Amino acid sequence: MAARALEADRVQGRTAVQIAAAGAQAGAQLPGPASTAAALVTQKTQPGGTLAPQTVATYTVSCETGSRVVGGGFSSTGGVESLGSYPSGPATWTLRLDNAAAAPADVQLYATCLR
Repeated sequence: MAARALEADRVQGRTAVQIAAAGAQAGAQLPGPASTAAALVTQKTQPGGTLAPQTVATYTVSCETGSRVVGGGFSSTGGVESLGSYPSGPATWTLRLDNAAAAPADVQLYATCLR
């Protein structure tokens, strides 16, 4: 009966301290916290040129070779609106933009990529 009581503190013959030590050792081999993933994410910036007034245009921006696109977007100097923004391939983001304003607008394209 005493031998059973001693074994009650064990799981598969290992004590809690042994289990904790094994867990710590295994955890040390795992990737670090999410902040270390920042090195895997890049942003591709590409000038889109000038979008004429009252014009709709389609643009694409691609990630570097070996990377995959996970997002995209644009910025502009005018009242440009997005009619569509979506992945169009494993490494390419497509934007369909509308400049409904009376003045031209410069457009900058962005793709968020994962190495």
